Amino acid sequence: MPQTISLGAFVLGAVLLLVGLVGGRFKIFSAEVESSAGKLARTIATILGICLVGFGLMRETGFLNGALAEGNPGPDTTARPHGAGGSGSTDIGDHPTTPPPAVREEPDIAGYWHDDLGTQFQITQQGASVVFSSMNPNGTQSRGSGMLRGNQIHLDFETNIPSSGNGDAVVSPDGRQISGTYYDSALGRYSWTIYRD
Repeated sequence: MPQTISLGAFVLGAVLLLVGLVGGRFKIFSAEVESSAGKLARTIATILGICLVGFGLMRETGFLNGALAEGNPGPDTTARPHGAGGSGSTDIGDHPTTPPPAVREEPDIAGYWHDDLGTQFQITQQGASVVFSSMNPNGTQSRGSGMLRGNQIHLDFETNIPSSGNGDAVVSPDGRQISGTYYDSALGRYSWTIYRD
């Protein structure tokens, strides 16, 4: 039905344009215009022809949709309180939106930790920022800092060997273990896990 309306509007508009441009006395397909149109009639025919041809083309190309193309009412643009349209609604209309990103909370890792070799760690935390110090039974000390991003942490550190390094680790879901891979300028690359006391 919409295609028929588009085609009909286009053909009628083309005929009216011919009347406006030629003035009459022509035959197209089975339609025949025998008399000549006056100046006012030609002007009106030209305007109507342009409108109908444009209307037919816009409908056919989908430029007109919603209320004009399908006979349906257009989108609801009534302002509503937030959430009035139900789940996934916006303040205007019922168009779904992307849900807000989940708030990522950093785990609380402040406190005392140890590894399997007897190294003791003390971690202090302020939001996503952490600072730590450690000492192993051989007297090697280290200190450093890092940033938490969710349950992942990047660390930079120095030791009294002397050496320096960095690493990336992951906090376990229960917050009792931190495991990662580190690089030390004296020791090279290694994996290490510490446990909450």
